Amino acid sequence: MLELKNIHFSYNKEPFIDDLNIKISNGEMVSVLGPNGSGKSTVVKILTGEMKPGHGTVHLEGSDIHSIPIRELAQRLSVMTQNAGINFPYTCLEVVQMGLYPHKDLGVGIDSKEVEEIFELMEKTETHEFAEKLITEVSGGEAQRVLLTRILAQNTPVIVLDEAFSAMDVAHRVDMLRIMKKQVQRKNKSVIAVMHDLNMAYLFSDRVILMKSGNVFAEGLTDEVMTPDNLYHVFGIRVTKIDGKGFLIETN
Repeated sequence: MLELKNIHFSYNKEPFIDDLNIKISNGEMVSVLGPNGSGKSTVVKILTGEMKPGHGTVHLEGSDIHSIPIRELAQRLSVMTQNAGINFPYTCLEVVQMGLYPHKDLGVGIDSKEVEEIFELMEKTETHEFAEKLITEVSGGEAQRVLLTRILAQNTPVIVLDEAFSAMDVAHRVDMLRIMKKQVQRKNKSVIAVMHDLNMAYLFSDRVILMKSGNVFAEGLTDEVMTPDNLYHVFGIRVTKIDGKGFLIETN
């Protein structure tokens, strides 16, 4: 479980987030939606301990996130941010293997069983085909799939994703979201995903948090929060909702 309580945050002494409260339980996938500048990425950085709020607390499974040693934190929480690209010429296989490092003592290598498990993960995400390619030489969507496979290898109870599917084609976006959803359903993990794709969020989320101007505009079960009225007030667009399917944007 991950919980933000009474969070206040300012940029250059200008208040941006005021008394934010968010709770993500085990066994649920929660999407954070909102226009650019609404505070989504700021919330991710506060959630993961990258930025410290001016007031309030962040608790990961009951512990203050800022009191957890870095290695232990990496065993309990994995993160993929918007700018998670790797510019050093590691192979895609090496990048995925990095997910094991938080669980291994210094100097202890990867054994044959772990190598086999890594390849199984890469087959599941269809990244095995370019396992030996350099991460700097694959497409943006392929790189995102490699980094998400590393998240799977890291195998943490809580997963935080910030625009982790944005460069993927539709088919792979659906496949990766299905895999993440299975992590929630079968392993009781918590997945928090910042997304811009309204339809993907609608189809895969258990709950949705709608953000506007640094605050939560609406929060709750996906079908109750993602209404045409709420989406109009947050995004300024009019949509037609097809229950159980998604949204059509009205252009007139």
